[in-house]
Amino acid sequence: MAFICQHHRKKYENLADQDLINYWFHWMQGSEKPYQKREWKDALPFVGGAFDLATMLIKRNPEAPLVLNLMSLSAIYVSNILHHMDREEESDQVILYTQSLIAEKTFDAQSGSGHFHTLCDESAHTDFVKSHLNMHLYQREYMSAALH
Repeated sequence: MAFICQHHRKKYENLADQDLINYWFHWMQGSEKPYQKREWKDALPFVGGAFDLATMLIKRNPEAPLVLNLMSLSAIYVSNILHHMDREEESDQVILYTQSLIAEKTFDAQSGSGHFHTLCDESAHTDFVKSHLNMHLYQREYMSAALH
């Protein structure tokens, strides 16, 4: 799953880490208004682009705590938005992809394990977002099924 087209991806891949981080914050900030209005379709390109930038960063600096935070935060938001758009399979794929990337790229198991476990535990997402980013995370909603 990619949110940045191949043409623009090449442009961003050549930028310095700090430039990618700045774009990440800018795009996450750009997602805030449509996300707060529950305009998922409008928020997704911003958060998805930030997710792609975090993917580029983690491949360069897999042990950097800031990069692990950016990767996890954008994965949580992309997954959350896709869930609210009823794209549950893609929502799960984002989390699974991020977990595998963190497991693959972090040489020291300790550095990535906290993020890996946070991604696994949906109930931890809200607290993780609150502690790292000044943005609200809408809770996921699931249809309850009657047993009889």
